[in-house]
Amino acid sequence: MRSAIIAGMMAVGLLAGCGTSEGEVEGPTDIGTRKDALPDCNGQDYVITYYEDPAHTLWRGEIICGCGFGDQSVLHGYRSAYFERVNHC
Repeated sequence: MRSAIIAGMMAVGLLAGCGTSEGEVEGPTDIGTRKDALPDCNGQDYVITYYEDPAHTLWRGEIICGCGFGDQSVLHGYRSAYFERVNHC
């Protein structure tokens, strides 16, 4: 009886330990190497504001393109599916 319990606990321990190795876990990557890097401004000035919800009540982040930063875009916060773009600063 005791050996059956120990064998069962070992089996559970082995099953709990299985999974992907640490090298296979996907996580955030450096924005400079990601395929969805910040857009090139191409001489345009605009601001894209991202929100948490479709009603645009909770701010999530924004991309400022140009607007005193030259021809680069700057991201504050995070992107989301809900956004509003305003041309010119």
